[in-house]
Amino acid sequence: MPSTPVKTVGGPIIAFGLRRCMVRSENLAGVPSEAAIPYTRRDHQIFRRRCLPGTKPNVKHVTRAVVYSQMLFVAGHSLTTGGFLSYFFEEFGPSAFALALLQILPDASEASGLTARWINRRAGGHKKTWAITFLLARLSALLIPFSLFWEFTSLHTQPQIYILSCVVLWHVFQGIAFVTYLSWLSELVPEVGWGRFFARRNIAELMIRLVVPIGIALLRRKVLDASPHDLEVISYAVIFTLGSGLCLTSMLPLLRLPDSVPPSGNDSAVATSLLSSLMSSRAFLLLLAHGWWLSLFQGLTQAVLFKFRVRVLGISLETFLLLNALMYALQIPLSLWAGRLCDRGRDWDAYLWSLLVVSAAMLVYLSATASTWWLLFLAHALFGVFGMVNVCNFTIALKLAPEKDNLMHLALFRQIGGLLAGIAGLVGGLWLDDLIQNASNPADGLDWGCRLLMLISWLGRVTAVLWLLPLAWGFWRGTAQPPSRTWLPSTPPHKDANS
Repeated sequence: MPSTPVKTVGGPIIAFGLRRCMVRSENLAGVPSEAAIPYTRRDHQIFRRRCLPGTKPNVKHVTRAVVYSQMLFVAGHSLTTGGFLSYFFEEFGPSAFALALLQILPDASEASGLTARWINRRAGGHKKTWAITFLLARLSALLIPFSLFWEFTSLHTQPQIYILSCVVLWHVFQGIAFVTYLSWLSELVPEVGWGRFFARRNIAELMIRLVVPIGIALLRRKVLDASPHDLEVISYAVIFTLGSGLCLTSMLPLLRLPDSVPPSGNDSAVATSLLSSLMSSRAFLLLLAHGWWLSLFQGLTQAVLFKFRVRVLGISLETFLLLNALMYALQIPLSLWAGRLCDRGRDWDAYLWSLLVVSAAMLVYLSATASTWWLLFLAHALFGVFGMVNVCNFTIALKLAPEKDNLMHLALFRQIGGLLAGIAGLVGGLWLDDLIQNASNPADGLDWGCRLLMLISWLGRVTAVLWLLPLAWGFWRGTAQPPSRTWLPSTPPHKDANS
């Protein structure tokens, strides 16, 4: 029986299945196996990548897909959050409390990540769960520009309420998508390469943040100056829609990656087992306490810093984006350095020292006045050390969490921390409103009220390090082993990074 070509009308997988069936039928008919269609190496690679969800693909392939996706996502995300969203919201004249809600609701809503394991188990895998929830998140965000409907009519419904409602819906889905995404990547990339992997992902993000927001802001300013019409508010809506489209495009590179095996087992039994393992892990409990404490005091000034920059120092959107550009430019080399340190087992040292340096930025903010606003360039240069903090934070949390079924641990660390930051931000906004109302001069009340809250935030950020000292001290003295699933008993607990 002669060999006949196979038309791959159903894709490579159907072709692979047809080839295997033809080889089997021809061999049973007594035809020599060399006459059958060969099972090629490419068929085997396709089968492993698409038919075996637990199989890890090439790390370079994963890294390339994640970097491309991250660049597209950050390009869009930077146009739909941060300065652009805050200044758009400011056009509707919100109070300090309403502005605090805008700052804290994203973090608070992302506590939905706690349900990620339950949803993953029913959806059948990380990839499917991420794709569905991410798509729903971005479609929810696309509703925000419709708030202009109230801007040009006499309806009494407040567009602020509409925007805040859309933000909640958006981040409820995004919280599930992010935890699932992080757990998915931890299964596709081996632990020994986490440091450099997350560093490259972080660098891709920073390079885009360095160029896209300031470029779009300057283009927007040029168009507004040349236009005879008042397009201030409409320009934000156009930019927001463009950003949402870029975020949706970022899904494409990741759709080629394989899925992972969904969590298994009875939900209640697994929850009890996970809780038991969590309570018995002193290291992870200390990391949780540290992360939650830090989130509280960082969140306290979410709305405060924005009010201070805009209403006390008079910082424009363009200047604010230049400050952030400086921060992102410094984060790029520091992220690369942090990735190398993490893969050499120096993640704890790098994390603790970089966290103390970042906290010093609050002291610079405290020293700034309307005439010395340029001090914020120094503050944002110190914020550039967040490049190290973010990479080390990811790797330490993943090393302390279980290798498999780590969705609950990651959600507790990231999403509950975000919820606490949101609550603290709400308290900070209410506190600032109260200080302004009780002051004899509202402008003076805003000024010293912001400084008081920034001082409290600095104290909390510095003392957060104390939660990790019991762990780090043992690693430094060599009496305890650093947390790592690839640590070998024959390896000294605190081996020199260069050895």
